[in-house]
Amino acid sequence: MTRAFTNLVHNSITHNPGGCRIQIKISSDENNKTCSFIVSDNGKGIDREVLPDLLELPYTVKRKHPRKNGHGLGLPMVERIARAHHGYLNLYSDVGKGFKAEVVLPKSV
Repeated sequence: MTRAFTNLVHNSITHNPGGCRIQIKISSDENNKTCSFIVSDNGKGIDREVLPDLLELPYTVKRKHPRKNGHGLGLPMVERIARAHHGYLNLYSDVGKGFKAEVVLPKSV
């Protein structure tokens, strides 16, 4: 989980070289028996239609948009870490409106 969290914060820093505000939030949902951590920024964002592509490993036929900077392993790794813990990763963004990544995990019994 430390690696997932670090990757998300690092992405906000790396993809906003002009700077941005990074917000980290941890929450719990008693009804759904989940907890989540969210890393969001108010940076340049990305086209929401590209978001699913960011979860594909780089240099595979499934990836439609090649990476222009970075190696593209961070978000696919975060998604796989979330799944390994029986959770999932949600991505939210739009151009000029920042980026938000939410890792949702089941609560331990």
